Amino acid sequence: MTARATADRRSLNSEILHLLEVALTAPRPDAGSPSGDPASPAPLRGKPDPSPA
Repeated sequence: MTARATADRRSLNSEILHLLEVALTAPRPDAGSPSGDPASPAPLRGKPDPSPA
């Protein structure tokens, strides 16, 4: 039972590390903004929403 808990903990830790690496290496939408102002949202990509808000 102890060996299984150790293996599960290692698996969970490796998954957390993977998610952190992906998050840290993903391109940030505000990377090109000189001010880095979070108040100005990045432009939306893809098709516009067909239903009016």
